[in-house]
Amino acid sequence: MAFDQDIMSPLHDLATELLAKRQYGRLAIVTHYLSVVSAGQWDRLGSDERKLFVDKMASDFHARAWDDWEWDAGGALSRLKGLIGAQVRAFT
Repeated sequence: MAFDQDIMSPLHDLATELLAKRQYGRLAIVTHYLSVVSAGQWDRLGSDERKLFVDKMASDFHARAWDDWEWDAGGALSRLKGLIGAQVRAFT
């Protein structure tokens, strides 16, 4: 499956968790990525733009920025980090 399809489920799950916890600042970050990916914009990006997009995601979902979050293995954030990490490695 393509990165944009793989990333949708954990992004949606994380957005749901953030909304329930009323963490609107973080929710804004997640909804931005949901908007871009769900609108099919991933397919319109060139390889350099995709790399920049994924690098930005890696920064926004960095463990230090989410150090107060639960990082269980099956959790949405852990799944996101795994997918983002795999895509970052694919670009290098």
